[in-house]
Amino acid sequence: MAAAAAGDVESAYDGFVTAVGRSDHRDVTVRAIGEAAFRESVRRSRS
Repeated sequence: MAAAAAGDVESAYDGFVTAVGRSDHRDVTVRAIGEAAFRESVRRSRS
């Protein structure tokens, strides 16, 4: 919540997905959909 409130969307996204999923979610996701798609999902999480 603090990261999101401070505008650090990437850290907020990482914290949320780690809490509900796995600590290696980024590596797993990037392998599955690619770096560009991962960054887009983070960007879209702002809304």
